[in-house]
Amino acid sequence: MKESREQLENLLRCFYDEDQAVQAASDMEAAESLLAADSPLPRPEVLVHIKQSLRQRAIALSRKRQFYRHILTAAAACLAAAIGLWNIHLRFESPVALQKKIVQDFFADDAVLSISSSLDDISEQIYTGSSAEKEDSWANEVGNEIEEMVLIAQADFWKG
Repeated sequence: MKESREQLENLLRCFYDEDQAVQAASDMEAAESLLAADSPLPRPEVLVHIKQSLRQRAIALSRKRQFYRHILTAAAACLAAAIGLWNIHLRFESPVALQKKIVQDFFADDAVLSISSSLDDISEQIYTGSSAEKEDSWANEVGNEIEEMVLIAQADFWKG
């Protein structure tokens, strides 16, 4: 053992001066003796304190993890709601654009031609027929035209 101590000091002198080499060698011997001896167990109070601190840390981490899960769940719900609202917004036009479309469809060339030909027929019947036939045919024709316009407007409204 004495020889190994001298060999260690000689080796350490290559790196340190005389006092530092002796001190380093004694520190290493003390560390070896601590490692060789049976290490005593900590007192029960220390173990209880360590266990309590580990439990508290685990609870804090669990709460933090749960908080982040709630945040992520809320963010996912908000994202899903935003996507749904965006799809609804894209699917339906604004009310002003919808009313404009109804008016444009109502006054489209085909609709205008149909109405004007019906009005021509009505005016021709008024001037060529008898007075009793004029009132009956004119009233019927106007009623039919109004019903037809209502049906056309309702049909176009739901198509848009």
